[in-house]
Amino acid sequence: MNQSGLERSAILLMTVGEEAAGQVLRYLNPTEVSQLAEAMRRLGGQPRDRVAAVLEEFQAEAERQTGYGMAPEAFLGEALTQALGQEKATTLLTRLEGEGAPLKQLAWMSPGEIAHLIGNEPSPVVATVLAHLERDQSAEVLMLLPPQQRDDALLALSRWQGAAPDALRELSDWLSSRIKQETPSKEQGEELAASLLRRLPKEAAQVVKSGLSMRDPALAGRLEAATLSFQDLTRLDGPSRMRLFKAAPAQILLQAMKGADPSLVETLAQRMGPTASRRLKDDLDSLGATRVDQIEAAQEEVVRLMRRLAGNGELTMEPVHE
Repeated sequence: MNQSGLERSAILLMTVGEEAAGQVLRYLNPTEVSQLAEAMRRLGGQPRDRVAAVLEEFQAEAERQTGYGMAPEAFLGEALTQALGQEKATTLLTRLEGEGAPLKQLAWMSPGEIAHLIGNEPSPVVATVLAHLERDQSAEVLMLLPPQQRDDALLALSRWQGAAPDALRELSDWLSSRIKQETPSKEQGEELAASLLRRLPKEAAQVVKSGLSMRDPALAGRLEAATLSFQDLTRLDGPSRMRLFKAAPAQILLQAMKGADPSLVETLAQRMGPTASRRLKDDLDSLGATRVDQIEAAQEEVVRLMRRLAGNGELTMEPVHE
């Protein structure tokens, strides 16, 4: 959609109200939602005659192109062909027929989350997942995989000729189970409590958690895990640190460390053996310049993984020193 079309669509959505706009956005892909959100953010106030003109154009277009008289499949095929051309429309329709909800859900996950999800899977599985992502998203996921897995996945992808329906169903079932495993099963109230604790000053949050530990130790433990930050890496004991580093994708971990406070990296290096410490510093030096947004996203990924492992009792944290 061109800029003029985005602006008209943004005006229309802002005119129909939040609830109706939300219902429309549900049927768009992540890229379209992002484009429209950016257009609405830039829009500002619009003259009344401009809004009226957009509404009139929409009404006239709706009267000319309504699809209520057509079968849904025929209408969708014709609309996609008009929008994308025959080849792309056919490809998209084929994908839609074979994709399940888990594959569609990947479109809303960050590249880091997807890379972690498929990090230990065979290259044919990785290639199939990459083939079903938006191209930009797929490229970012590819760059976050370890070099050997990246090469294997690209080789498998170059030979990929589509997946049979049975294979897609199996992949969809596998993704569904993996996503459930990765999604914390916390109640909404605990999530809210953890979110508030993360916003308190460190000393105040510690006082609250200490009080909670006397009344509900299990809850206090879960909230402690949910409020961990990137700086808390230095509180991990040796086995826990190794467990976290093994679970995190290597590229994500390096990008996260690249933008960390030098004192944090030095503290971690001092707690490693000489060989591991030297390898960490060499890897960070060889990584080169890294964008700030990549560093922030990588640190968020590491923190999410640390919170999940700690919440499952797989990490041992040293107490906070007053």
